[in-house]
Amino acid sequence: MGLDRSKHGRGPLVAKSVAGTMVVVFGSAIYSAMKIRKRVKDSGMMNPTDEVLQAHRQLEASLIGFSLFLALIIDRLHYYIRELNLLRFNYEVTNKLEHDYKGDGGGQKDKISSSNVNPKSSQKAKVSEGEQMALEETIRK
Repeated sequence: MGLDRSKHGRGPLVAKSVAGTMVVVFGSAIYSAMKIRKRVKDSGMMNPTDEVLQAHRQLEASLIGFSLFLALIIDRLHYYIRELNLLRFNYEVTNKLEHDYKGDGGGQKDKISSSNVNPKSSQKAKVSEGEQMALEETIRK
């Protein structure tokens, strides 16, 4: 529910800004770790300061990388769950329309040929037409 709300208004802009900042920090941590590794390779030995810096940069890069990966997975899951809910809704509306159509006992011919029109049945037909139009609009999207 909160994720749905965050995807409206300024939410996507904020999320993209935060993700962009995290990608830049992630790249900086990787670059710094590579620079330390190159310095160690050139000198032939690693001093204690470089060991601490290397460990810190690796931990920082792995944490940011995992966070970005999880954010991507959560975003995709949210998208698929929304699509699933939309498909379920469309399925239920279609089943209801099919049930209403079969329940009429012959469809439109009986409604047109009958001289006594029941207001409840005409109201039912209007509701099903409205639902059918809503279904067609969601299918077009």
